[in-house]
Amino acid sequence: DLGVAPPQNGRDGLADGDGDDGMLVLGTCCAWAEARRADVRAILGVSLKQMLAWREMRSRAGLSAGVRGDIAAAVAVGLSSMRDVMVACGLSVKEEMSVRHLYSMHAVALVTRARQRVVKNNVKLKGGSDGAEIDREGDGLRDQGFTRARVLVLAPMKNVAYDVVRNIMALAVRDDKDEADKDKNGNPCEQVVRSDANARALDREDRVAQVKNKNRFVSEFYEKDSNPDDDDDSDEAEEDEEETRPKRRREHTSNKQIIPADHRHRFRGNTDDDFRLGIAFARKTLKLYSDFYDSDVIVASPLSLRRLLDGSEKNGTEQSDAGEKESASDFLSSIELCVVDGADVMLMQAWDHVQYVLERLNRVPKHSHNVDFSRVREAFLDKHAKQLRQTVWLSAHESPLIHALARSSCRNIAGELRLIQSIDENACAMRRVLATAIPQLFQSTAKTSILSITNAPDARFGRFLEFLKSLAILTSSSSNRVLSGGADKDDHGGGGLRGADGTLVVIPSYFEFVRVRNYLADAQRSGYLARVLGSDKGFTSVNEYSAAGDVTRARARFYHGRVAVLLYTERAHYYYRRVIRGARRLVFYAPPENAFVYHELITASAPTLSRNTTTTRVSADPSHRSAVSVSNSETQAVTCFYDPFDRLKLARIVGSQVAADMTRQDAKQVFLFQHGE
Repeated sequence: DLGVAPPQNGRDGLADGDGDDGMLVLGTCCAWAEARRADVRAILGVSLKQMLAWREMRSRAGLSAGVRGDIAAAVAVGLSSMRDVMVACGLSVKEEMSVRHLYSMHAVALVTRARQRVVKNNVKLKGGSDGAEIDREGDGLRDQGFTRARVLVLAPMKNVAYDVVRNIMALAVRDDKDEADKDKNGNPCEQVVRSDANARALDREDRVAQVKNKNRFVSEFYEKDSNPDDDDDSDEAEEDEEETRPKRRREHTSNKQIIPADHRHRFRGNTDDDFRLGIAFARKTLKLYSDFYDSDVIVASPLSLRRLLDGSEKNGTEQSDAGEKESASDFLSSIELCVVDGADVMLMQAWDHVQYVLERLNRVPKHSHNVDFSRVREAFLDKHAKQLRQTVWLSAHESPLIHALARSSCRNIAGELRLIQSIDENACAMRRVLATAIPQLFQSTAKTSILSITNAPDARFGRFLEFLKSLAILTSSSSNRVLSGGADKDDHGGGGLRGADGTLVVIPSYFEFVRVRNYLADAQRSGYLARVLGSDKGFTSVNEYSAAGDVTRARARFYHGRVAVLLYTERAHYYYRRVIRGARRLVFYAPPENAFVYHELITASAPTLSRNTTTTRVSADPSHRSAVSVSNSETQAVTCFYDPFDRLKLARIVGSQVAADMTRQDAKQVFLFQHGE
């Protein structure tokens, strides 16, 4: 039920799958089908020792040694072909672990092969081989870049970095002087059939590399998670646990009964986002915390690298020379493999840091750093290093920001492989909230055909101002009903809407949140907000930077009706998954980046959201999706504003096909989603 279109112009075309999961992955092509049956050694071309280390690592994780699953097989072959790989679909914990194992093995194999080639050429230059004439002008000895680092892994938090470095430590093996695999006695195994019995002849003590600074790494990166359901901590980590391990408490672990499993997994262990680590490979050892110019692999967060590249830090000290700031990115000039693990999490941090780092990859360094230019590959000298760099993207979902950065910074001549997910209507977030029987109105902010990416924020803000004006009209009519004795219910039991009381406004972008907050603050000082709300209750706000005490007071004031409007950012819910009670009207300033924000807020507010809503000329279609012709969105319990640029976000809420219909140029302006009769 999985298919692939033939590659065109160096890029893979993906066809819709017929499976229930709707995954767009590679399957029926001969190469992919063969990959699903092959082992990692055949796909990635690793040595026998590395294959044994792979089996031990997979066994400790409770996974099979072979490549199992369509996603893992596609990623493995994409890595081996040196294509750019983008995995933008929801992965289970085991699938995420498998993909992380694969790119860790690929990174170790890439560094090991490069090191063996350099050592072999060093022997040639010293005249220690067969004494043959050496062609110094040819490409045979061009085996290096400007600097030593070849692999860069960007991770959002230390818990991800800990898993990656632990995989590298498990896969790092001692390197013999000869490239041929050797048995326990040091004899080449080329003439021996390498069965499982022969493979066991290689002692683990003679195979696994020694790790320097391992205790320091564990103490700084590992933190035991108190969640009993989390089994990510291996026996090896438990053995390395020390009393000096940092003890950190996080606010989102205070109430586990309401925290979903995906949140516990994402924020397990150490969640610090400021770290960087260099790893140097030697013949028998693996050194952690090596200098970046002496490292083969760099594992860091975008924030930490941004601070280093800005020139504000240099090994923990302040930089004073402006020339050093210009050459701060020299250690990134020869990156051959870049992995962005957790791009969806980085979107909730600071995406500018990721852009800043990737823009500075593979630049010609400002200083030579004692490099032998006769051994630098010509592609690097000709400024074509970006065309040879392989970039791996791992994200839980698609995003225009991720696609835009991939198009601007990734120029791999080998092409690109994308694994994306087509979301069916039965698997979207809307299916989870339809059972609440709360109508949900989606209204487009693109009233004209001249909408562009530059004026879309202004159009959205203008539509929100119209919404506020309509609230003023609703407040006036509500006051008239109160004077005539027909007041709405004023309890938290799902009564009718009374003005703007209990309005929860969810804003995905922090910049738009600041814009709306400043406007409401000015309107409150001028008295306009009091006329809109029909009272002096005003508004309050909660964002990801709010102190715990401020959040508690804001939630209490909103629940007890002492404020009419609460501004709430998506990132505040992403990090803490708070339950906001007392909402009688829910307004999404834009579709949230993460679909769980949509259905969790509606589900939590369902007992108090008003169901006494009225619309005009609703379609008689019994389906849960109907096109309506209404202008009174202020009377709806749930309202979401969107524009054509939000198609990927809408797809995670209403499904891919419905989102495409809603964002067509000739589509209606308003859509109502309700439970079918």
